[in-house]
Amino acid sequence: MSLIELVIAVALIAVVGAGMAAMLMGIWNGQSTATAVTEATTRGSTAANMLERAVRGAVAIHSDGTTLRVRTAYADERRCQGFSDADGVLRFAQGSGALPAVSSWPVFYGGPTETVFALSGTSVDYTLDFRGSAKETGAAVVLEGTVSARVTALEPGGAPCW
Repeated sequence: MSLIELVIAVALIAVVGAGMAAMLMGIWNGQSTATAVTEATTRGSTAANMLERAVRGAVAIHSDGTTLRVRTAYADERRCQGFSDADGVLRFAQGSGALPAVSSWPVFYGGPTETVFALSGTSVDYTLDFRGSAKETGAAVVLEGTVSARVTALEPGGAPCW
């Protein structure tokens, strides 16, 4: 092999190697985003199901926009349920009596979230915006819906839940 052929071969190998590296990085990033979206979708669907189940069984509901408290007809630890995004993480609590301060509720989803609850009569409009991770702001999953309590009129007050 002459020197010119050797230089051309090395340059060709370098170009092919760089192309393969770029392709592998693209696959890696795509898989990372897909994993983040799957995680956010799973968490969001679980949260929406829990929220809808609580509201359907509600006899009293209170919302301030970022925190939703529900008193259900259940006579067990699901009697009082709360959902909150007051501090940028989704928190969920339940108990048979009054729920503690929101800041002490267990974190249901620790990634960035943006949650809105709007109460209208016996219905709750909700928006759950989940992100796969703090680094991947493009991996957002937004779930919106309206759920109504089975009762035709909610009871005033929320004792013993709030």
